Amino acid sequence: MQFAMGLIRLNMAGTKVGAETLGFEKEIGTLEKGKKADLLVVNKNPLGDIACLQNKENLLIAMKDGQIVVDRR
Repeated sequence: MQFAMGLIRLNMAGTKVGAETLGFEKEIGTLEKGKKADLLVVNKNPLGDIACLQNKENLLIAMKDGQIVVDRR
């Protein structure tokens, strides 16, 4: 569990904190209504197995700038 929490904090450092540092926190960095988002939804837990992101069969949804570009639900 501590390892997973460390990965979550690392992800926040690259997204939320990164956007704040660059002054873009109103547009990006967190998942909120009105913000742009690049997001992948997969059918496995990448915190437990990051390699699951390498197999496109695991991809359910992909978003670019808040718009769904792949939907395999």
